[in-house]
Amino acid sequence: GKQFAIVEGATDPAEMQRIAASSGQPLTGFILNADSSTAEVRFFSPTKEKGSSDSGALVVGEHMRRAGRIDGKVLVQMGEEGLEVFA
Repeated sequence: GKQFAIVEGATDPAEMQRIAASSGQPLTGFILNADSSTAEVRFFSPTKEKGSSDSGALVVGEHMRRAGRIDGKVLVQMGEEGLEVFA
């Protein structure tokens, strides 16, 4: 399967790129804002910002479910694109 890193707390794009480059993963998702129904996320590869990622959105949903922050579904907002994930 695909491997991802999930990071919370980073907001500066240059910092996100540095973290993604050093994560050792092909894709790193940065959760910027989240509540029980919505998560705003940015995805970075080791070399650039990726935009949206369906599989990354699924990982964000699972991360939030395991953390006990959602129960059921979450809208993962990736820039202009959103994907509703059932966890």
